[in-house]
Order: sequence, then structure tokens, then C-alpha cells
Amino acid sequence: MVELVAESPGGNPPPIEIGGARADWITAETLLWLSNWDDAGASAVAEAMGVGMPGPGEVAEAPGGRLAWVGLDQALWIGAAAAAPVGVAAMDQGDAWSLVRLSGPDVPDVLARLIPVDPAEIVPGRVVRTELKHMQSILIGCPDGAVDVAVFRSMAGTLARDLEEAMSSVAARRMI
Repeated sequence: MVELVAESPGGNPPPIEIGGARADWITAETLLWLSNWDDAGASAVAEAMGVGMPGPGEVAEAPGGRLAWVGLDQALWIGAAAAAPVGVAAMDQGDAWSLVRLSGPDVPDVLARLIPVDPAEIVPGRVVRTELKHMQSILIGCPDGAVDVAVFRSMAGTLARDLEEAMSSVAARRMI
């Protein structure tokens, strides 16, 4: 029998590690975009996901995943498989986004070369929707100081090149 291996939507490229930064492609079991909820829908989300809807710029951690605010009346579930809550528009985004976890002491300097937002704003429990170079992105602060970056799947190769360039630039400056 054929054994299937989960891959990220951008494939499974090797990690990039340059200087004090590392980029690992990650695969989430489920990416579910939720929108258009009312009070009843918000209650359904809390029941189905185990966490309430996050406020603007917030990430709500739950058993099995996290729910990140991604816009007005919109949130993205990242984690274990979850049923779509009743009363909420839900769309599977598993094949639409590529996820990369940036880690290491150089992450703030790498991000400073790529985004028009102060990287100090991307802390655990916070999410930022912004442009990363020329790509729309979602940046999520992780408890260990890492940052999860999500871009459209079609931009995965571009993200890898841009990260490698920024990481190389930061590493080169450290050698001066």
C-alpha cells in the first residue's frame, strides 16, 4: 500500500539556516478561515474550537490549535482538524497558504528588512497582517520567540528567496 506523507502547500523544501535565523516550513493539519459571525456564531466558534473569537491583532490559544484574528469579523484556525461551527462562514484554506516558522536571535533583524511594521510588535498572542516585501502575509508571534509567517501558496518560492536574502544580509552585517 502507498504511504502518503503530509506536505506543506509549497512542498517540503529544506529548512533555511543562515547566521542566527532559521526558517522551517510547517504543515498545519487544518487551516480554516472563519467569517461573518454574529453572537450565536461566536458562541458556536467557542464551543467548536474551545476558544472565543480573538480581538483585533490577537491570537487565542486553544487545545489543539490557535485562532488568529485576520481582519474585520474574520479569523483563521490553525491546528488540529475542526468541524466548521454552525452559523459562521467557514472555508478550508489548507491548500491556499504556506506556513514558515522563523526562529533564532536574528528574527527581528530579518523581519525588519522585509516588513513595514516594527518586529517588536510581533509577540506571543499577537498577529499582524502586513505586506512582506510585496506579498500579503499573516505574522503570528509564538510563545518561544519564533514567528509564524503565512503567505499565499503561490508565493512560497518567493518567500523562500526573500527570507534567504534577508537572512544573508543580517548575517553579513554581523561579520563586519
